[in-house]
Amino acid sequence: MADENVKHQLAAIVYADVSGYSRLTQADEIGTHRQLSASLDLIADRIRNSGGTVVHYAGDAVLARFQSVVAATHCAIGIQNAIRALCAEVEEEKRLLFRIGINLGEVIVDRNDIYGDGVNVAARLESLADAGGICISESVFQQVQGKLDARFDDIGGQKLKNIEHPVHAYRVVSRPDASNRGEDSSDELLRLSRFSRIAGPETKEAVADVFTRSEPPSIMILPFRNLGGNADQDALVDGFRLAIQSSLVKLPGMFLINAPAVERYRHQDVTAIRAGNEVGVRYVLDGAVQMAGDRVRVTIQLTDAPAAQIIWAERYDRVVDDIFEIQDEITTEVAVALDVKLIADESSLVWWDNLPSRKARELVLRGLSHMYMGNETGNAVARKIFEELTQMLPDSPQALALSAYTNWLSVMRGWSKEPAQAMERATALAEKAIERGDPDGFGRIVLASVRLLQRRHDEALALSESATSVRISCPLAKAVYSNVLHFNGHHVQAIENAKRAVKHSRIYPPWMAAVLAASYRDSGQIASSITVANECLRIDPQSLDGHVLLCTDYSLSSSAHEAQRVAREILRTHPSFRISAYLETQPYKDSKTLENIAGALRAAGLPE
Repeated sequence: MADENVKHQLAAIVYADVSGYSRLTQADEIGTHRQLSASLDLIADRIRNSGGTVVHYAGDAVLARFQSVVAATHCAIGIQNAIRALCAEVEEEKRLLFRIGINLGEVIVDRNDIYGDGVNVAARLESLADAGGICISESVFQQVQGKLDARFDDIGGQKLKNIEHPVHAYRVVSRPDASNRGEDSSDELLRLSRFSRIAGPETKEAVADVFTRSEPPSIMILPFRNLGGNADQDALVDGFRLAIQSSLVKLPGMFLINAPAVERYRHQDVTAIRAGNEVGVRYVLDGAVQMAGDRVRVTIQLTDAPAAQIIWAERYDRVVDDIFEIQDEITTEVAVALDVKLIADESSLVWWDNLPSRKARELVLRGLSHMYMGNETGNAVARKIFEELTQMLPDSPQALALSAYTNWLSVMRGWSKEPAQAMERATALAEKAIERGDPDGFGRIVLASVRLLQRRHDEALALSESATSVRISCPLAKAVYSNVLHFNGHHVQAIENAKRAVKHSRIYPPWMAAVLAASYRDSGQIASSITVANECLRIDPQSLDGHVLLCTDYSLSSSAHEAQRVAREILRTHPSFRISAYLETQPYKDSKTLENIAGALRAAGLPE
């Protein structure tokens, strides 16, 4: 008689194990462990974002379960592609590759673990897979055939150890266009994978703790297609997409990928399913806009990428003036579809009320489109557009905040020819925006950074914390908050927020990595700081912050030779570098931290 206390479930079971792990550790124990740690971070992140659950780790093996066998197999294909990219820089004989087995069967669930023949079959199938490959059972094949961009090689009935009956098995072979997407795409995938090295947990136990608890749904918005045939409308269409992003960024309980991380898909004919699995998110929002005269048609759909299914789609046929109402309707529908709790007052999503004319709203859309290009030219165009908007609506908090932000960014990125005047304008505009409510938080981001440079630490902390409460999924807000926390001496909180910023951003700028590295260093975690400082320099080999961080790290860890080597590189790339001038740019609240940095730089041989 069955035990009524035993819980049975039908599940898709994924078992992944390293091929030749003992040989690899004997050849290079430290290098292999580093590869394993990065790979486990990547695997856990992929499983979580594909709707699965990491059940447990056993040495170099991972056991996971899914409700959807299609999602499980799609996730496994994505894992193998990502790991190949992750270890592309490693010598071939030292590469750490996984074999994966997948089975669909009944399991026993007990104390957050799973047991039974269903699990055993998945583990035995793993041994039949090639290194870097996947092997599935007949039960899996029957569910996924025709639903995935892959072919399946039938290897017949297999006698598996400790399994009574033979199991019919198949090896999964990704199609060339699914695994070989060109050099640029491979580089991008490697970049996306690297974020787990600097933003992920440091230990296997921490990985298990982080990735087995409930996580918010992850979503990205692909660039919308302009079907009107008029290139002049491109900025309006793109601004419409970014306006939806600006609304979603305020919602709690959502992991929203930053807009620049999806720019590579702008001119690609790519499905939402493929894009979502490449970036490692659960949901993808994509759409198209067609304008003709005073009419606009918007088609939109929300896709569950790992499950390969559309969960919501809608078409809107309206007059052009209603496009801003459509934006708010889409935001609400996405929130409902993802079971995300809306902010207390749904009307706060509708921030167009302060932009009463069609001309003003079009200026916002065009300005956002240029601003999110993330380059000097785009920011300059956006700044002029927002200046025109503030002249039209001098009391609009959105206009003031966006104008403040573009002026501030021109100074922070070194684009402004008159930085003092631009920062003065940014400060005045941000203050006015905050006086009028600053509904999008841009004003608080700008003023927090200004107050930090002015050494008004408590004000900077309050402003940056407030900005994150409004811009909940915004990597910029989290990174600025992390930076303020770091200079205020709250290093643990700074590390947590910097990691979140990197994860939301996916394609992160070097200064975000520098904030995380500095927080690690000043909290005494020198090894982690060295890893992240090197990542900062990989993104920008000329980064002064990256070199200074690495120099102080080596000096503080008594690696004098390495510290002196980096010091020589600093003087080669920045010959006018002086310790005293550098310290002036570091607004620490605690002077002792500055003294420690100065001492480390002196010990490396850098001039006063």
